Amino acid sequence: MKTAIKPRRPTGSPTHSTRVGQPSLHNTAADYAPRPVHRPLTKFENHGLKLGHGVWDLIFTKK
Repeated sequence: MKTAIKPRRPTGSPTHSTRVGQPSLHNTAADYAPRPVHRPLTKFENHGLKLGHGVWDLIFTKK
C-alpha cells in the first residue's frame, strides 16, 4: 500500500498570512522573499537545506 506524502508547508505561512492582513505593513516581495545577502546563513537553515527542506524569508516594511 502506498502512502501519500504531504508537501511541506512553509513554517512561516501563519506568520505570512497574519502580516499580510496588517494595513500598517508592506510585503517587499510578491510572496516570500529570497534570502537577503546581508543576512548570514544560520546553522539551522544550512542543516535544513542539506536535508532538502525549503527556506522562506518574510520581509516587511512599515507603511
